[in-house]
Amino acid sequence: MMMRRRAPQMMKQWLVLGGLLVLLHALFFLGWIVIMTSPRPAILPMILLTVGYLVIFIIILVVFTKRLARAVSPREYQEAREQGVAVTAKILEMQRTRWRIRRNLNFRLQITPARYEYEMRVRITPPDAPQYEARLTEFFSGGQIPEIGDSIWVRIHPKRSEIIVLAHDKSA
Repeated sequence: MMMRRRAPQMMKQWLVLGGLLVLLHALFFLGWIVIMTSPRPAILPMILLTVGYLVIFIIILVVFTKRLARAVSPREYQEAREQGVAVTAKILEMQRTRWRIRRNLNFRLQITPARYEYEMRVRITPPDAPQYEARLTEFFSGGQIPEIGDSIWVRIHPKRSEIIVLAHDKSA
């Protein structure tokens, strides 16, 4: 699936996150105003409000990351990666799109290299069906970029042959 098709789904998730954070902050400040306008503000309600804010904030972020991951990789593509039939495909055309993932530092303090999205037109040769051409996109970095004419392993969705993903292993 091309990034330009995923972008609206991802943008929707970011807008939901923004709306939830605005609502959370509005409720937090409203609660803070109520606590501070009482004749004698107590410390316990302030602590409870702050702890509640942090818990809800963490829940919103966890739910957001899960929803964003689903928007980036829809269920059909995950099924193709997990249950798809592994076949070879020959690259007929390949071009880099404008999408990239910048180099960054992950949680284990390892630097992940920059990756660029490539759109490929491939000829797929399933074992029990005629050859056909399809398009797929994938992010590559550095020396792992295949060239035109190379054969690569892909996985075809078991029920929808138009859904194709790059196979990272060739076992079926």
